[in-house]
Amino acid sequence: MAPKKPSSFAVTGHGTQIAATHFRSLERFDFDSVLLPYSYIVMQNSYYADAFERLATVCQERNVAMLTIKSIARSPWWGRERTRTTWYEPFSEQDEIRNLAYRRALGRSPRSHSLP
Repeated sequence: MAPKKPSSFAVTGHGTQIAATHFRSLERFDFDSVLLPYSYIVMQNSYYADAFERLATVCQERNVAMLTIKSIARSPWWGRERTRTTWYEPFSEQDEIRNLAYRRALGRSPRSHSLP
């Protein structure tokens, strides 16, 4: 596939609908990249997981960069005392971050690039 012409168009988003929204956006626009959550907890939502995988396939076919965030999300706080300002409790031990979060995100195929 030929390299894309330089541009500054990308799309970001959050929430369980964002993978499906990005998929629809790519039907209408030639974005260079998409940014969205990828973690164990969000992939337990079947609607999100299915949309994410469809989006990943389209991104690979069209040479669109897929950047993922929130890979260190362990789980929602669910009434526990919050020690961070995020909606989720993050993994905090280096082994958990390396083995449970980043390896999952970076080991998927097609590969996405993960940001904490």
